[in-house]
Amino acid sequence: MTSDQVQALLKTRPLSYSSLKEFARSPKSYLHYITKRRVATDAMQLGSALDCLLFTPDDFDKRFKVMGENEKRTAGIKEANKGIELLTASMFAKAYEMKEAVMGEQESEKLILAPGEVQKKVYWTNKKTGLPLTAILDKLSDDFYLELKTTSDETERGFSATAINFDYCLQAAMQVIGTHGSLTLEKPFMYIVVESTEPYNVRVFRITPEFLSYGVRQYIKVLESFK
Repeated sequence: MTSDQVQALLKTRPLSYSSLKEFARSPKSYLHYITKRRVATDAMQLGSALDCLLFTPDDFDKRFKVMGENEKRTAGIKEANKGIELLTASMFAKAYEMKEAVMGEQESEKLILAPGEVQKKVYWTNKKTGLPLTAILDKLSDDFYLELKTTSDETERGFSATAINFDYCLQAAMQVIGTHGSLTLEKPFMYIVVESTEPYNVRVFRITPEFLSYGVRQYIKVLESFK
């Protein structure tokens, strides 16, 4: 893909956290990300279902169809349900139990039920580079930012390792910059973290200014390299 083709693509597909994360690895990784068809993994499906159950439950039946293990493998089933995510009954059961775990903890329940915009999607242009960007936040409240994460280990050490591995600081920086145009935290940024295996432990974390500052530096560095 040529530079002109990339610029043309950016007009309809702004840079997201995922695309910047891939470019930070290498330009080749970014090109692979934007040109290859991605197949949703079980972890991605579980996360999407859980997000929907917690933040937009009224939309669940419009976005997902629950079916038996064998039914999902039936020839032509995907074509017959275009635009719908197919979930096995066991996957739905797990997502539902994780939702119940989140709502069973007072601190996380309070954040979920608080007023705010859910699945907040924003677009902006970086003034220095002219590059178009986009970000999505699970919930934007007058009092806090909120992001839901699934993990294999909800302890502070375990989730810290996950956050580093997946560059969550870069994602948080883009969410804050995209929603408020600010390079610093003007209100708390909270993570609800839930384990994806029983007993589905739940913990709430508040990110530090240092965490966000590191993400902002990553954001600036990647954009400078991209242009």
